[in-house]
Amino acid sequence: MRTLIILLSSVLLNPIQAFSTEHTVASQINFNSEQDANVGYGILYQYTFSENIEFEAKYTQSGDLKVISDEKIIFGEYSSFSSGINFIKQRSPKLSLKVGLGLNTVTSSSNNYLIEQNSIAPYFQISANYKVTERLSLTLGQTSIFQNDVIGTNHSLFISVNLLFGTKTTSSLIKTGDVIPLPLEVIPQSVPVKTPSSSTVIEKQPQCVPQWYVQIGAYQKHINAQHMNSILLEKHSLVLSIQLHNELYRLLSHSFSDKKSAEEYLNTLQTRFQISGFINKF
Repeated sequence: MRTLIILLSSVLLNPIQAFSTEHTVASQINFNSEQDANVGYGILYQYTFSENIEFEAKYTQSGDLKVISDEKIIFGEYSSFSSGINFIKQRSPKLSLKVGLGLNTVTSSSNNYLIEQNSIAPYFQISANYKVTERLSLTLGQTSIFQNDVIGTNHSLFISVNLLFGTKTTSSLIKTGDVIPLPLEVIPQSVPVKTPSSSTVIEKQPQCVPQWYVQIGAYQKHINAQHMNSILLEKHSLVLSIQLHNELYRLLSHSFSDKKSAEEYLNTLQTRFQISGFINKF
């Protein structure tokens, strides 16, 4: 428990660079790998409130279990409710890996000798999530619940089908100087189109005449900026550039000669793609 509190505190106190209103509801099947059992099931809800962290709440029914203890065969089943935090590592636009920590509470038990009702135990979870479409994904993983009853440490494998809804919005805890470009078909013809590759990093050079930009994000690591750039390019065909300025890698739009044009571009981003940003001049 102490380790869980330390891990959660360290993550929540770190700066969050991207926000989201993405929700997930899912149904899953699970199989207890340490005990003889029938297949169980579960339903869950997830709320992704940052680029790397999500909240998860889950109701699980174990299915029939058989445990051998002191040469006795013990049968039973139980249902439980768990809640915790998942830490997300995005490996590609479609594949992500998750590590979860939290608490599990037994809400009902058919055999209190096997596992006691209302008992609370910590759990650890690892999983891989693959996004099939923008609204559908599959998850394969394992959950370990550290019980003290006859059932002991309870390992279960699971697979879930997930329905995603809501809209991700990119934002940042930023210092000055971030901007985002629009899709090719949205950019005014009077403005020259720049199409840098997603891996391009441009060192900001002094300009005689300051220019206006729309900034979407700022990141300490180039790989994080490049990853977000790739996601926006894949989902919305946005043409972005990455500029290194004041030790931050910034996602910027093409430049505008006046503030009004930049504001019109930002309004298009917000209304058409639900992407947040702000106007910057440098």
